[in-house]
Amino acid sequence: MLDLLAKWEPWFQQSAAIFSRIQAGEYNGATSVLVFANVFYILQKIKGQKAAREALQKLKSLLRGNDHLLSQSGNGPALP
Repeated sequence: MLDLLAKWEPWFQQSAAIFSRIQAGEYNGATSVLVFANVFYILQKIKGQKAAREALQKLKSLLRGNDHLLSQSGNGPALP
């Protein structure tokens, strides 16, 4: 996920290909709230809080997870 969201080379292209297949419905994507929290923490250090939230909102639409936990309000990367 970080390779895709942070556009880290040389892994970005491979990550983008995997997530394109998820978006096309060829694969199912899943993650946990902990992964979202960790990705948010690292992305906010690299890109800032606003950009990190926007990236995770886009990612959330592709991945399955516990939607109730992913959308709770409060501290951290809760997504609407």
